[in-house]
Amino acid sequence: MKKVLVTGGTGYLGSWVVKYLLDRGYEVQLPVRDRFENNRHRHLKKIAENSSGSLNFWYGVDLLKEGSYDLPMEGCEILFHVASPFFIQSKNPKKELIDPAVKGTRNVLEAANKTSSVKRVVLTSSVAAIYGDNIDMQELGVDMLDESHFNKSSSLTHQPYSYSKLLAEKLAWEIYNKQNKWNLVVINPGFIMGPVLSKTSISESIHFMSDILKGKFYLGAPSLTLSYVDVRDVAMAHIIASEKKFSEGRHIIANKSFTILQITDIVKQLYGKRFKLPKSESPGWLTYLVGPLFGVTRKFIKRNLGYPLFLDNKKSKEDLGIKYTEFKKTIDDMIRSILE
Repeated sequence: MKKVLVTGGTGYLGSWVVKYLLDRGYEVQLPVRDRFENNRHRHLKKIAENSSGSLNFWYGVDLLKEGSYDLPMEGCEILFHVASPFFIQSKNPKKELIDPAVKGTRNVLEAANKTSSVKRVVLTSSVAAIYGDNIDMQELGVDMLDESHFNKSSSLTHQPYSYSKLLAEKLAWEIYNKQNKWNLVVINPGFIMGPVLSKTSISESIHFMSDILKGKFYLGAPSLTLSYVDVRDVAMAHIIASEKKFSEGRHIIANKSFTILQITDIVKQLYGKRFKLPKSESPGWLTYLVGPLFGVTRKFIKRNLGYPLFLDNKKSKEDLGIKYTEFKKTIDDMIRSILE
């Protein structure tokens, strides 16, 4: 039974990664900060009981504390570094986004450097490390973004979440290039949707779908295009990336790009009039006017609304063999998991 470690294993994506590992018979080491947060762990214990794998919790492990991962990582062959904060609005982005992403990555990878058994690291990055704003595609003069592109438009004051993902991934490559004992595979998912394994999962994705179901966009959906992907496809990409002999480099894991209105139209096709859904997009001038009241900066609106977005997922299909879930099923399964 191969021994692996997963950071962020109780989260929305991390839970699926842990589930698939357990289903495949792995011995999963799961560091968690607080032993008393049982609600966040309970679903994984149940999954482990019904799997061919095993799950070992390590309590009191802090992502930001140097050396905290040394003991849990002993004997592990593969490290999945999934943990990273994901929320768009932040009052203190350096403390809440940048430090956890960067310091966390450094601490985890330094532990890998000290652990002779580690042969591969699978890092969860994001397409946010590839681009910051939809207008980037136009400014670069390309019809599609791929793994060769790195986000050059985000900063601490503009799109700090995207900036945190960029800095964390760049640091990972920097640490990787200074050693020769483990190889690095990076997963760059689009905006993750799909079913939750636990009601305690916290994610912008879940907030986004909850906002749709609560009628937040009823009077008009902002003309914003994002590239979406099923959480199960992203989790499986991690597993394949860890098992494939010659897997390396970055991998965009994204299905298709949709506007918010197209997403709500899919909900309408599935559930009819059950939810208060928009019939049209809100005018750009209105979004520009009221956006700041909802924590959205005018710079974000100016550089994203109305611009198309295309991401090249060819490498994920050819190198990892990913077969993307039909997006209508992604939406349906997500709504059902939230409502049940």
